[in-house]
Amino acid sequence: MNRPSDDDEKTRIIVEQFNADISRDPNDAYVYADMGIWWHWEGQYAKALQHLNKAIALDPQLSYALCARAGLLSTCPDAAYRDGTAAVRDATAALTLAQEKGELTTNWKRRMYLETLAAAHAELGAFDVASEIQRKALEFALTLWAERDVNDGLSALELRQPIRSDRGFVRFGVRRSRHNRSVQWIRQIRFGL
Repeated sequence: MNRPSDDDEKTRIIVEQFNADISRDPNDAYVYADMGIWWHWEGQYAKALQHLNKAIALDPQLSYALCARAGLLSTCPDAAYRDGTAAVRDATAALTLAQEKGELTTNWKRRMYLETLAAAHAELGAFDVASEIQRKALEFALTLWAERDVNDGLSALELRQPIRSDRGFVRFGVRRSRHNRSVQWIRQIRFGL
């Protein structure tokens, strides 16, 4: 008898919680965005894109979902999911919306949006523009870990290489709501928080 792996069990729990959250509010764009990010992190790119598209359909002004989709479209290791033009469109809209709404409240959020925009431009082959944006992201890298990651991206861009990431730049829980328990489950299961 095959027992599910820990990852399978984690995914089962997250999917159950997602379904419960959607049962409470089928139009909660944040829940779909978080689930899209979960699938992205799990390497299930088709499911990730489906959930991110649904989140954006429910709330076209959801900068968090636009940024996550731009990250998938620009950095996905599977070329079938990359689309530089759409990634630049989404990343630009995400950054603009986040600025207009005052959502860029922390250095890591600023860095996340800028790195995504840089990766999107790189996917189009605009490496000089991408490098300039990545240098701006470096200004918001306050930890050694963040500085290393941004510099790694900058090194790739200066070598005129696109950025590839199986997880993109967007993390879970950019916004929490009292009705959205999925992100709390994701944080607990994925990170032990």
